[in-house]
Amino acid sequence: MLLRLHAIFLFAASACSALQHPDLTKRNSTGLTDAVTWDSHSLFIHSQRIFILSAEVHPWRLPGNPDLWADVLQKIKSNGFNTVSFYVNWAVHYPTPTTNGGQGDFQEGTYRDIQRFIDEAKKAGLWMIARPGPYINGETTGGGFPGWVGNIAGNLRTNNPNYQEAWTPYMTSISQLIAKNQITTGGPIQAENEFSASANNNIYMQAIIDLYRANGIVQLLTMINMVDKQEISLLIVPGLMSTYTDNVFVLSGDSYPQGANNWAQVQAIYYSAHAASAPSNPLCLAEYFFIGLVKFGGGFLLGWGAVPRGGTGYEKYSVNLTNADYGINENRVATSKMNEMRLQGLFLRVSRDLLGATLIANGTNYTSSRLIHTAELRNLDNGAAFYIIRQNASTSTALTTTRLTVDTSIGQIVVPKSGDITFNGRESKILVTDYVFGCTATRILYSTADLGKTDYIVFYGPPGQIGETAFRFTSVPVVSTSSSVSSGFTNGTLIISYSLLSGSQFITIQSTNQSTVVVIVLDKITANTWHAPVIAGEGDFGQFFSIGTNQRLATLRVSSLDCELGVLFSVIVAGPYVVRTAEINNDTLALTGDLNGTTTIEFLAPPNVDSLTWNGVPAALIKNQHGMFSTSQHGRSGIALPALSNWKVLGR
Repeated sequence: MLLRLHAIFLFAASACSALQHPDLTKRNSTGLTDAVTWDSHSLFIHSQRIFILSAEVHPWRLPGNPDLWADVLQKIKSNGFNTVSFYVNWAVHYPTPTTNGGQGDFQEGTYRDIQRFIDEAKKAGLWMIARPGPYINGETTGGGFPGWVGNIAGNLRTNNPNYQEAWTPYMTSISQLIAKNQITTGGPIQAENEFSASANNNIYMQAIIDLYRANGIVQLLTMINMVDKQEISLLIVPGLMSTYTDNVFVLSGDSYPQGANNWAQVQAIYYSAHAASAPSNPLCLAEYFFIGLVKFGGGFLLGWGAVPRGGTGYEKYSVNLTNADYGINENRVATSKMNEMRLQGLFLRVSRDLLGATLIANGTNYTSSRLIHTAELRNLDNGAAFYIIRQNASTSTALTTTRLTVDTSIGQIVVPKSGDITFNGRESKILVTDYVFGCTATRILYSTADLGKTDYIVFYGPPGQIGETAFRFTSVPVVSTSSSVSSGFTNGTLIISYSLLSGSQFITIQSTNQSTVVVIVLDKITANTWHAPVIAGEGDFGQFFSIGTNQRLATLRVSSLDCELGVLFSVIVAGPYVVRTAEINNDTLALTGDLNGTTTIEFLAPPNVDSLTWNGVPAALIKNQHGMFSTSQHGRSGIALPALSNWKVLGR
């Protein structure tokens, strides 16, 4: 049987069918290209639904050696993100109005080399959102305005002709650079930043849009609208879509619901505000402060003080590559936050049914405990549903148990059948029903554990909790597992129940047609060490998930169990701190990455793969009864610093 890894935190079976049957939903476009389109649910890139999960990196905030950009961008990709949003700082490239004859300083090999930055992101397989301003804020001096701009007569960020004359050379240079890197020739372009609509401002904004189009930018434009200074509210104004003559915006929200540095109650205004403002567009939160939640661009603020401290006010706290903390610090170390982002990112990239889902309802009436809040999202085309559940008081640290009522293809069910769903404080879970995965189209009727996918499928949750998952089969399957797992089959439904023990558990389910599903159950600590790196393909989009990656390998024989029109070949890797790249060359899986000390590396791969190289060095392998290979590898030894003694201070 060919290995098809579709873990919700690892790859999804729905990706097989999605690639072969593009979504036929009516979509919006700029009218200038159909490479990037959108509807009310999500963006499409080359006709595939994409959830834009964006990290934020500012090139000039990693000065000195642009070779380090690749390191950071690979770590971002490895940890589940598919996009990088980046500001371009006018002041960095135009320290004077006539820098480089008015062309600006974009010198190769320096931190001003924006083309190099874009190239490194493409190599890593990351879409990009450009945010060139002219005003960027970003807690930069003058919001990115060069110092000389302050000498201009009249108001800035308006239709003042003196101001327009100042920004036009910079915006022309950067627009031309962005234009040649679009998907068509890339990703969305943001016009201005945190900006309010008014008679004069609208003329200024339209001038920026006109300049973009005149310089060849055909992709969709986004904006963050600043209504007032109260950042606690979603800053989107109904009717703004008709303000500009080039009506192609995806409007973005700018919101800080958690305040400066505390955990506050979840706000419930986003969906209604979005529906009133831009119902034909996907909801986009471009700058959003919420612990563990990711967005279209921008950074969320963790550990920043609210008290003014001189300078930007945040120097005491900010040690990151953006103006905010997003999981990689200035030492280029991926923090533990990235583990959670990787799990969410790998789930989102394969759950195409979720990307087209509609909010049905939400509230505390779905569960047996009114202390729990549920939002039901359902794909109206195929019935797949996603129940997002959390403590109703999101500040609560209580231990709460409940049962959930779900609607499925066989009727309404209360789950789990035995035991409870547990929330230990600030937990949130995405529970699925009628989730079809694998090229054999296995249907999960419901599951009370968070998942990952395949004809291998991965479920995970906090240690010690209980999980229950129901599959639909036409006849009694054969279940092989350990004594800690129980199962039962009634009326076409196989229910398996399991404790989330430390480490991994394997459950093999074989149906009467000889197709096999292997369920992998992980506790959350173990899941944090698992990865699903892409297998790069050929062509311009060979590094971009599903657009060009994980395609059928020409050297691999195809069995009768393959999808009719092809299979996504994937690998699962457990253990490393970072997995940077993965390639399959004949019978060898070639991995590159980083380790935190001596590490056991485990992997699942297509059946013709039986050898491994780690950072170019062949590894000795052991294969277990579940078909998983393992090897022990040593991390790099620490750097020995010289003893520092007898120092003298110059001039004393």
